Amino acid sequence: MLAAPIPDELVVDLMHARDQLRGRGCRSGEYLPALSEFEQRDPDNAIALEYAHYLRAAMSFYEADYETALKQFDALSGGQDDWLAETALYMKVRVNLVMSQRDWDGYSPPAETVDNAMVEAARFAIDEYLETYPAGRYADSARGLLRRAAYLRGDGESLNAMVGEKLYAAEARLLADKTYENSEAFVALFNEWRRFTDRQVDYEAAAALTITHDLVHATDNFDQRLEQLRAHRTAFERHN
Repeated sequence: MLAAPIPDELVVDLMHARDQLRGRGCRSGEYLPALSEFEQRDPDNAIALEYAHYLRAAMSFYEADYETALKQFDALSGGQDDWLAETALYMKVRVNLVMSQRDWDGYSPPAETVDNAMVEAARFAIDEYLETYPAGRYADSARGLLRRAAYLRGDGESLNAMVGEKLYAAEARLLADKTYENSEAFVALFNEWRRFTDRQVDYEAAAALTITHDLVHATDNFDQRLEQLRAHRTAFERHN
């Protein structure tokens, strides 16, 4: 809960500071003096200071000073403001995942070069976030990052179980209601599943993906296209 409201003039200054941060591309040499001046204006307003500290943490993150950002977000995750506490805890997940991949080239099997300790730290932060905010602002994203963590540490069994469960649910929604939204949701998960599974299924996955795209736009032959999609189910089942 908020300990005290932030005066309107400080809200305006905070918004201005945020806009400066965006416009200056997070160049701390230009940005920090103005932020320090803001922090000195009302040092007794704890909530205003927390928001200023959040801007510092965001600046550290976008400047790739991840160690500093992690410490700053960690401090904010126990803060007084609800939004800041939740957002800071979510950002701890992102920072840990980014740090875990610093030695990975993005192409080779990630488990060979990622920092597994950082991946585990990210997974712990995800569990903490979802336990604290099961229906939170970033809950869906956190679950997606949980799949990312499984991929990075080479846990194919957990990954396929997580992606496969969501994929089948999305498929069921699409087949029950052939809307554009349901198709896009299914395609997004299919793409994720294809990226994270063995490359030997690429041909089958691509074929099924094309069919799925066509489903919502087909004015005829829907049943035939549906049968084609189901014919590729073996690609799903082999990896779930």
